[in-house]
Amino acid sequence: MDQFASVFGKKNKVIKLDCNTLEYEYHKADFKKYSLLLLDSNVKHTHLTSGYNDRRNEVEQGLAIIKNHFPEVKTYRDCTENMILKLKEQLGETIFKRCHFVVKEIQRVQDAVIAIENSAFRTLGQLMTETHHGLSEEYEVSCEEIDFLVDAVQHEKSVLGPRMMGGGFGGCSINLVEKGSENELIKKISEQYRSKFGIELKSYKVK
Repeated sequence: MDQFASVFGKKNKVIKLDCNTLEYEYHKADFKKYSLLLLDSNVKHTHLTSGYNDRRNEVEQGLAIIKNHFPEVKTYRDCTENMILKLKEQLGETIFKRCHFVVKEIQRVQDAVIAIENSAFRTLGQLMTETHHGLSEEYEVSCEEIDFLVDAVQHEKSVLGPRMMGGGFGGCSINLVEKGSENELIKKISEQYRSKFGIELKSYKVK
């Protein structure tokens, strides 16, 4: 995805990319009075690679169980939340959580495209927040530092939505914020983060 975005990215557009076929389409993304801000936790936990591989294995096991009960399913895009809920016992607690996150996240991507097209930034922020909770609680690829950064901005009026980004277990949170609020927000969250973890926060304003 990163390389694809670097090569095919266009100004004021987002790309909806099908990672199965590499088909893609552009959608207008005029953020108007909002901007994106990255807050870099400055940590990277060592279980990134092993954790990622574990999640891959778990979702593949889950898909095999789902296909066994619903032969029409080829990929997770063919799954519904109801299918996952019906198979909760067969999937077991951990794999159920992984599968439930994936199916819900696929829908959130579709909803986010519509929100961006309609300049419904409050909706987009809400979807980002929901994604983070899914990544943290169901997919379990966040960490204490990133959860702190997300929780710290949740009640800031200038923040529409935060979430972790990247492979997890550290790295950055990405925040949809009101333009002009970035510096004050960085100062406030940096102080809280330093007080909690003794780590200097980095920040990146996104164009």
